[in-house]
Amino acid sequence: DALPAISRDPSFRWPLKLPGRKSSTALAVQRSYLAAVRDLCDLTPPAKALLAADWEMVLNDLETDVMRCRNRLDWVAKLALIREFQAAQKLQPDDPWLQSLDLEYHRLDLAAGLYYGLEQSGAMQGVPEESVIRRAMIEPPPTTRAYVRGKCIQKFASAVLAAQWDHVTLQGDRGPIKISLLDLFAPEEISRYARAVDAAGTPDELCALLQVPF
Repeated sequence: DALPAISRDPSFRWPLKLPGRKSSTALAVQRSYLAAVRDLCDLTPPAKALLAADWEMVLNDLETDVMRCRNRLDWVAKLALIREFQAAQKLQPDDPWLQSLDLEYHRLDLAAGLYYGLEQSGAMQGVPEESVIRRAMIEPPPTTRAYVRGKCIQKFASAVLAAQWDHVTLQGDRGPIKISLLDLFAPEEISRYARAVDAAGTPDELCALLQVPF
């Protein structure tokens, strides 16, 4: 119940109850996660240190004034657009125009989507760069399960029976082999799966290397 309550809280205080009926807020929970990351993770690499710093800055800005994040957070940017349009046109909160604006914000057409208009005008920070996004569309990052799925499809194209976000099914000598990707998140496991795909000559060999039951 917490997610709907947080996402629909117009006060931006985001109160919630933790186990044991302890009162807290969504921002406090986020700060706890950030503290754990700083305690447990190596933030020596500049990119990781910058990510943690940006995380803290966003939390501070949300606590002070959510509109400070309109150039960084999707939902704040959209809310600002809707509020400005509503005020300019003197519309009621349930006016269909506002619903249309909501949809137009997420339109994927680079020439028509409102988000892209904000980005192109410099009002929205684009992260990451467009070139990185386009490369990732054909070259999944090696720390994702999409990378493993892509390698399976590329290597065993003629044996692919099905491919979904959470699994790949290959035709083996003794029947279909379902390679589950559902819980494949840890970088070490992703690397192990990728190495197995590289080493296997057939779907059955991959099945044996990953110890996948038929």
